[in-house]
Amino acid sequence: MKNINSLKGSFIALLFFAVIINFIPKITYENEIKTVLTVTTFIFATLSGFFSSRLHKRYNKIRYYTASEDAEWLSIYFQSKLLSAKTNKQFAELIDEYLRIALDYDLGEYYSHNAHLYANAYEILNQNKSKDHDKIAVKEVILKNLKKIEYYRNNSSVLYREKVNIGQWAVLTLLASIIVFSLFVLTGETIVVKIVTVLLASCLVMVLLLMRDLQKLTLEDPVPLLESAQEVFKFIGKPSYYHHSYFNLKQVKKPKSKNVRVGYHQPGQKSKIKLINTDKK
Repeated sequence: MKNINSLKGSFIALLFFAVIINFIPKITYENEIKTVLTVTTFIFATLSGFFSSRLHKRYNKIRYYTASEDAEWLSIYFQSKLLSAKTNKQFAELIDEYLRIALDYDLGEYYSHNAHLYANAYEILNQNKSKDHDKIAVKEVILKNLKKIEYYRNNSSVLYREKVNIGQWAVLTLLASIIVFSLFVLTGETIVVKIVTVLLASCLVMVLLLMRDLQKLTLEDPVPLLESAQEVFKFIGKPSYYHHSYFNLKQVKKPKSKNVRVGYHQPGQKSKIKLINTDKK
């Protein structure tokens, strides 16, 4: 199911409100409606402001943790070159599979699905039995990187579950509906007043859609931090990887490359990856 972005959604709402405003009957209980409008607007502003603030902090933290996690893996890859060519190759394969699994899931949902690969990173280090002091120092640095990665993984997973629940969404939607209804029944007959009323109602829809985008972590990108992972693939010598569902999103453009891996499997199932040429004219 495709999500309508906040701008398009508010524009659709604007067209809808512009049509129905002419069919809303005016009522005579203006004072009572004004009181309801004032109280409802205050409550909606308080609740939406509170939830938006929390969601925005959550959004920024998860993006930071995920980008930092990618950076730590890349650092491990480069440092493993100081151990041996075999260890470096092992880490390249592990990081590749780790990120491919992560990209198959929504940001914050991959924690348990690639945890075994995180554990395997310690096994790779343990296989390197070198007693060279410099290499031992490198292994200690990599261990610190792995500790940071688990910190980022854990925090992202916990924050991902902190969402506005269904009941809270219902209250916000109800309050917004009451405000829109009150505005419509109180609006005057002049065209300017009607235009302002429709714009205000559309803004309420945009607020709710922006909160939804914050909760789904898709405020700026339909697939958050997708390109961060692609940079890691590039440095470890692997072709870019995209799940086929990404290309159903208009905001995700197909990369121009002769070698792009596309996953056609369902998340959690056996990998079915094809190497395609997206640079064909």
